[in-house]
Amino acid sequence: MKFSTSLFSLCILSFIIVFSCSTEEVQDATPPPSIIQNPEPETPAPTQYTLTVTAGEGGSVSTEGGTYDEGTEITITASANEGYRFTGWEGNDSTSESLTITLNSNQTYQALFESIITLKDRLIDIGWNVPKDNPNQQVIAASSVPQEIIDEFFNVQSYLNNTIGGYDNYLMVIHDTNQNSQNVLDTLSYLRYNEFENWTTVEDIGINCLTGNMWYGNGEPDLTDICILSYEFYLNPKFNNEENESKKAAALYHTFAHEYFHVFQSRPLLDKINGNLDDGLLPAWWIEGGALYFQNLWMIENQVNFEKLSGLTEEELSNHGRTNSDAHKSYKRIFQGLEEPRQNLNPDWYFSSEQESYLGIANTEMVIHQAFAYLVHITNPQIALVSILEDTYDLGFENSFLMHTKLTLDEFYDSFNNYMRTEDPEAEPPSNMFPVGPMNEYVDFWNIKVKS
Repeated sequence: MKFSTSLFSLCILSFIIVFSCSTEEVQDATPPPSIIQNPEPETPAPTQYTLTVTAGEGGSVSTEGGTYDEGTEITITASANEGYRFTGWEGNDSTSESLTITLNSNQTYQALFESIITLKDRLIDIGWNVPKDNPNQQVIAASSVPQEIIDEFFNVQSYLNNTIGGYDNYLMVIHDTNQNSQNVLDTLSYLRYNEFENWTTVEDIGINCLTGNMWYGNGEPDLTDICILSYEFYLNPKFNNEENESKKAAALYHTFAHEYFHVFQSRPLLDKINGNLDDGLLPAWWIEGGALYFQNLWMIENQVNFEKLSGLTEEELSNHGRTNSDAHKSYKRIFQGLEEPRQNLNPDWYFSSEQESYLGIANTEMVIHQAFAYLVHITNPQIALVSILEDTYDLGFENSFLMHTKLTLDEFYDSFNNYMRTEDPEAEPPSNMFPVGPMNEYVDFWNIKVKS
């Protein structure tokens, strides 16, 4: 019985084991329940803005900008070049060289700079006020102007350079018709000549000699002294239809000498001359009287150097049709009531501060020539032509005049008026009033003081 019970128990145990295994197999074959996964929400793209950064002339910036996410904090740094300083930002009130911004919109900034090199420094640096042996001087002529005209100018100019020194950036312009003068118009436009007048034709430009062209804005200033003449003027200098070729040449050469002397007068004044001599810094009688005085003596000296002038008398060579001696006597007679009035001059006319303006010297050309000659007489040619000029930059004209003449301007005017009305009208001018011989033997134009 014991055996049977055990066997039965074994059979029961085996059944349980088999049944259990079969149940597990059925359970493993049952498919897993379905799982539904929801997609994660997408993150929206950030808003972006554009930053534009530029540098004005005279410096640079640390970045040119770009496109950045909203809220990005960016620091911009401006750096000035040598000779410039940072002045601020266009687009922001900050005056700091470093600007930190947070982008919440499209933004534009420009770093601004200004030159710390003065115009005077620039002029001295390029030797604008220093006479040279081989200066940079040019002619711009209409296509219709023959080469011989251009060669003639350079020939005369070489003798002027030898006397008072060659100054760079002197430009002679000769225009003709608009059709033949496109190169002239292009050159003057490039130089920004009187650009505020919006000229477009040679008729707009006209004749303007001597005219300065100094402007001082962004970039290098243009420092050209320009003499603008027409081809017609070259052919008929005084527009008087003079037929004598020698007299025509004399009139033309007088123009060359007169206008280039104005270049000499302006250069020692450096940045105090804003392109023109007639801005009140120098008295008009001294400017024009000095040029008239110079051109007459220079023409007498250099007549032998120009074939076209051969055979002319001193009267014909002069720009006033008389010898210096005859002109001097004539004006003394006028002021003493011994000769008919000439132009606006009569015994009641007195040289005064009115002649310090260009309006005041209108129609008195030859008397201001006499006034300058009188200045030479009471000082010497070096003082009258050079020394007063070279000290004007530092002292001003009136103080320089006083230092060199020991007279105020009003005292000089009174002295000249008294001289013209009391001296013998038939007496020859004082020997030192109109010196003869090479000008460089009694005036040293070349060593005019260089300011620093």
